[in-house]
Amino acid sequence: MTPTRYQLPVGFFRQELDPLADAVFLPSEQVRNGTFQCVGGRHVHHVGGKQIWDWDGGAAERYKDVSHSIFIEGRHIVMMRSGDAFSAGGTYRQAAPYSLFPDVYIQNCRVENVRGSFDEIHADVFQLDYSLHDLKIDCLTADTDYQGLYLRPTVAISGKIDIRRCNFTLNTANGLQPSARLIYLFKNMSEVSDTRHLLYFSEVYCDVPHGLDPRTFFSPRQGMEIAADAQGTYVWWPDLSQRVMDLKGQPARIRIGKPPNGDFAPATSVGLGYRSPGYQTSPTTHMNFDPQP
Repeated sequence: MTPTRYQLPVGFFRQELDPLADAVFLPSEQVRNGTFQCVGGRHVHHVGGKQIWDWDGGAAERYKDVSHSIFIEGRHIVMMRSGDAFSAGGTYRQAAPYSLFPDVYIQNCRVENVRGSFDEIHADVFQLDYSLHDLKIDCLTADTDYQGLYLRPTVAISGKIDIRRCNFTLNTANGLQPSARLIYLFKNMSEVSDTRHLLYFSEVYCDVPHGLDPRTFFSPRQGMEIAADAQGTYVWWPDLSQRVMDLKGQPARIRIGKPPNGDFAPATSVGLGYRSPGYQTSPTTHMNFDPQP
């Protein structure tokens, strides 16, 4: 099916799609400030563009009730108010039974200034609010004062979660949020027992201000350990070595600090004027995130 192309305005945008429709969302040549919402559809693509999000509540970008694939690339989002940057998937968590399990791809994106709190809006860089098959994120850079990747399985996950070449910074410019979590996998070990999906982490870095215990900013805390090797400090879960792995099947090590070569998605490489480089190389180098109808 030939996808329908939608030119995005600067302000608020919401598009409801037929369940069998494919869509390509074309970025504005100017910086957008409004919320983006896509409801329904089969395959949807949103590549390039910058958004300085200045709306109340919700999410800067929300994709829901999509059936096959959601492809997000080259986006640059600056959060001026509290809310999620990305929320994407199929069936909403409060609308079970789950019937839609799309693959969600996020690649070469940058998110700045996510702000939230436990008592008010639980803002995340990515919020797992909708059922999905695979979640694949490659080259994402973000800072947050509350939560980064919220991957807690409060919805059905029929495939796997694969996170590569990402770096997250805990932003304490406005004070330290006691409930901040840069990566939230499970609330407790009971959730581990109740689910079966695998999680892969490769070259994932979390930067925490000096003097703070890095272990504070991950979940689950139970069973987590901090250690060091030739590349520096890392956290890991020895008891989850068969669930949380690297691409070689070894226990995943989430690095503490900044990537040695800088942000995986610097501001100059995303946003306005972004052009996808294409991904034709080996999956071990790139994830080949270009789903076909």
